[in-house]
Amino acid sequence: DPDEAIETEPSPEIEVPKECSANTDDQEPGASQECIAPKVADEASDTRGLNAVPRLSVTMPSAAVSEISQNFYWPLYSKPVEFFFQSDLFEDLSEKEIDDRAMLVATELHSLHFFQPVTKGENSTDVDDKASIVRIADELKEEKEDWFSDLSGGQKSKAELVRLVFLQDVCPGVLLVDETMAPLDPASKQTVMAKLKSFCMNSIIIVIYH
Repeated sequence: DPDEAIETEPSPEIEVPKECSANTDDQEPGASQECIAPKVADEASDTRGLNAVPRLSVTMPSAAVSEISQNFYWPLYSKPVEFFFQSDLFEDLSEKEIDDRAMLVATELHSLHFFQPVTKGENSTDVDDKASIVRIADELKEEKEDWFSDLSGGQKSKAELVRLVFLQDVCPGVLLVDETMAPLDPASKQTVMAKLKSFCMNSIIIVIYH
């Protein structure tokens, strides 16, 4: 019958959570507190209401962070190639493996123009490059009283860059370069920066100048 009243169930009331109260004394024991936390102004947001910029914090020391500064350390009476790899290579590896390690370090150093070419001239050849690399590799395998002190400031910076960065499988997640570029001449600085940008393209590089 169209005139007959249709009985419907009442719609359930929707409870809107109230704002959380700091005073929990009024809450019944065992009751869960469903509420909306009051909005707290973000200290990092500005007065115009723009979204806050995430803050980056770095805790040192960290395995994901490498720092290269001007305060270099190098042990006395040591074979340079062993310090590059932080290992007693001459006790653990065969002669060929040591030669390969030394050539690897020498190749990286040569790519940063560590020494002048053996044959001087405007056009460097593959023979000149090979001779320079072999020269560096031979020095790296010899025990030196104080190899690092005989290097120029620019050579020390390049050696640390190779040891801490370019000999690694991947660039550190965060690389802090503190005044390392200061001893480099303009040409070397350009070479180092280009290599860093290529090798560390997925890393954060922080370069400090004074």
